Amino acid sequence: MLILLARRAGAQWPLLAALLGVVTVGATLLGTCALLTTRTAERAYEVAATRAAPDAVDVTAYTGTVEGHDAGTVATDARDVITAALAPFPTTTHTRASSILRALPATIAAGTTVAPQAYLSGMDDLSARAQLTAGRWPQAAKTPLEAVLLEQTAQLLGLAPGSRLHLGAELAHAAVPPLDVTVVGIVRPLPGAGWDRDPLAATGYAPGYLDGRFGQPVNAYGPLIVDLGDLLTSGATIDRLQVTAHPDLSHPTGRDLDAAATAVRGADRHLAGVLGNRVQLERVSSALPLTLQAADDQRRVTAAVVLAVAVLGGVLAATALALAGRLTAGVRTDETALLTALGASPRQLAVAATVEAAALAAVAAALAVPASSALHAVLTHLPPLDGAGLAADPAVTGAQTLTVAVGALALAAVLIVLAVRPGPAPGDRRNRRELLARSGADVLLVAFAGIGWWQLSTQPADATTRADAVRVLAPALLLTAGAALALRLMLPALRGADRLARRGRGLVLPLAAFEAARRPQAVAAGLLIGLACAAGTFGIAFDATWQRSQHDQADVSVGTDLALTLTTPPVAGQGSTVAAATGGTVSPAVNRGIAVGQWLGSGGAPPASSP
Repeated sequence: MLILLARRAGAQWPLLAALLGVVTVGATLLGTCALLTTRTAERAYEVAATRAAPDAVDVTAYTGTVEGHDAGTVATDARDVITAALAPFPTTTHTRASSILRALPATIAAGTTVAPQAYLSGMDDLSARAQLTAGRWPQAAKTPLEAVLLEQTAQLLGLAPGSRLHLGAELAHAAVPPLDVTVVGIVRPLPGAGWDRDPLAATGYAPGYLDGRFGQPVNAYGPLIVDLGDLLTSGATIDRLQVTAHPDLSHPTGRDLDAAATAVRGADRHLAGVLGNRVQLERVSSALPLTLQAADDQRRVTAAVVLAVAVLGGVLAATALALAGRLTAGVRTDETALLTALGASPRQLAVAATVEAAALAAVAAALAVPASSALHAVLTHLPPLDGAGLAADPAVTGAQTLTVAVGALALAAVLIVLAVRPGPAPGDRRNRRELLARSGADVLLVAFAGIGWWQLSTQPADATTRADAVRVLAPALLLTAGAALALRLMLPALRGADRLARRGRGLVLPLAAFEAARRPQAVAAGLLIGLACAAGTFGIAFDATWQRSQHDQADVSVGTDLALTLTTPPVAGQGSTVAAATGGTVSPAVNRGIAVGQWLGSGGAPPASSP
């Protein structure tokens, strides 16, 4: 049998080369898709974390109302908890704290009936958050404490470098002793440096300030920015303590990112257990889990698309292989009849077909593994993958090899089925039975395609991002059913063209119509061509939709090019004036605060809520 196969392969090598090419192309496509859904998808997940904005990955521990003797240990424990949650990534931490209000000398605000108050603040990266405009930065371990003031605060209080302030006792903690502070510098807050976390949002002064601790409003000044270590050891009661950890995600792995996200989700509970009753409130806030979840969702959606392309490519390869297998069976009809006449049993013929198909699958897999690696590397060096930082060198993975082997064997199985059950001859009685079977298969295909369309159309917009069977198989089912149905409708048209062509006087048109109407291979070739065209159209449409979606998401993330904040109520016609001046599109935007509670009546009246 092996000698027969070898001699037949030598005589029919062009035919076998064509079959080998189809199997190799199909297996190469499957191997490339396997690399895209594994290697590239994992790399995309890591790159998304690497390129995330600091605010999207930072972890911040907030604590409130910390007694002075516990301030240092609370800051240390909070830092340890969030850095441990981000392990094994190296982290840099930033700490800032603000004390509760303390009384200023009455001479500071002479002529007013509202008591002036001030508060201390400290941060370990002051020079990166403020610009020194006069004097110098405060130094640690000085007696009295050295502080810098914001420009507006210094102007309102009439202070300059060298001035000394005497801070009275804390309103909420009378046992805390007074404190002297020497002003050594004047600073200006830098934009985007986190001053929104300051109690006065870096305005320097707030008349009638209420923070919920006292029974009447006060005039608040500040902050008096001192060294962070001095603040934590001064004995002052800390109103707000914030520790922020920024992880270094320059070389992450998917496993470490998942572990960090899980640890950060449980960091709030862990911090509460560590701090205990040393603080009145605490919480850990971070956008890192949501950032990684968004990246993982994007990876799953992309993987579903790639799998849909793989299924569609597999259907194309199987269709082409079925057509080639029918042609091969037709060529070998006389040979098969001769072998049967010489005593070859159907089982022996099946074994011969299996051995031949297995050999083709083995050779195709051996060629498809390096070919898919090379194709994957080429794709990753093309836009948009290259610009996304996903360029990769050729490599072979286990998932890729397994996918190529299984795909090659599945395609080879098509050849085995066609060799064991060749199509009926034109005069065979099974023609009608085969026609009914094919019609039933067409009906089932259209039914499954309809179910797939219904499932896709009824899925909610916030459906799960996992690669489910509907999203993967529905495109291939719809395109295959559409191509098959169109070809079934073409058969009556071809027969009509055949009848009309008989009346013609030429030769080419009648011959072409005769061949197209009577050759089943023409229908199979039409299915292949129609399915290939449909797949190409689907790919172009999907790519255009994907690109538009990416641009829209980027526009929403970046925001507008120019924003105008009106200090007076808008009037009609301003929109057209702005559009004419800028040449852009004007869109109204509203940022309106909602009052949850306010102080009603005089200073001694009880607070009342207001809707």
